[in-house]
Amino acid sequence: MLVLSVLVAVATMGLFAQRQNYRAKAEAADATVAKVKREKSDVEARYKEQLDLKNVEIRSLENKVLDKDHEIQVLKTDIADLGSQIADVKAQLAQITTENSSLADSVKAMTERTAGLEKELETVKKERKDSFDKEKRAVNKVAVLERDRKSLTEQLKELDISLKKLRQQYAQLKEGIAASEGTQPSKSIDGRIHSKKANMVIISVGSNDGVEKDFLFHVYRGDEYLGKVKVTKVDPQFAYAEIQEKYTQDINNIKEGDNVATILAK
Repeated sequence: MLVLSVLVAVATMGLFAQRQNYRAKAEAADATVAKVKREKSDVEARYKEQLDLKNVEIRSLENKVLDKDHEIQVLKTDIADLGSQIADVKAQLAQITTENSSLADSVKAMTERTAGLEKELETVKKERKDSFDKEKRAVNKVAVLERDRKSLTEQLKELDISLKKLRQQYAQLKEGIAASEGTQPSKSIDGRIHSKKANMVIISVGSNDGVEKDFLFHVYRGDEYLGKVKVTKVDPQFAYAEIQEKYTQDINNIKEGDNVATILAK
């Protein structure tokens, strides 16, 4: 029995020691795993950082490629423009060549013309003797023209004075016409001829409708324009007006019932 107890105790101690050994190994393994995880995390962080840097480099390279493509397009456009300019220069060169040929012909013609002018100069020298009398006559003609110019200047001054007077008379006449036409409302007032006697009419609108003394009314019947009447007196319901003969062809043609308006519709 004692031996059995001893054996059990020894076995228990062995198992305990083995368990402690396993626990130590497990802790060591856990430490190793944690270390590996940390190293893995560090490696992943470094990899991500390098990957971000590479992505930045790639985007930078893509932008550079786009810039180069743009530069290539610009260069192509410049090349096309240069081709057009070269064509223009060639055309100008051809034109200059043609002009040079024409200029050579002109020089030849001028040479021939110079020879002709020399002959004419000889003729002029011969006619020079007669030039004195011609010059004298020209001087006399200039003196006559100068006298005529002074006379015309005086006439022009007189005409200018007459023109100023006419303008003053026109302004006075215009003011008189404006005064005779009287004032007008800003919007049209419409009515009818209520009654007529001689050259006076009564209109169916009065001061209640905005009519004032000296208003001018146009008189019409349908599409026919008959003339004008000028208000001389105003009541609340009616206005009394005189037919303006200078604006009316036939005052007898204006009758009761005809339409009137201060402003004609266009």
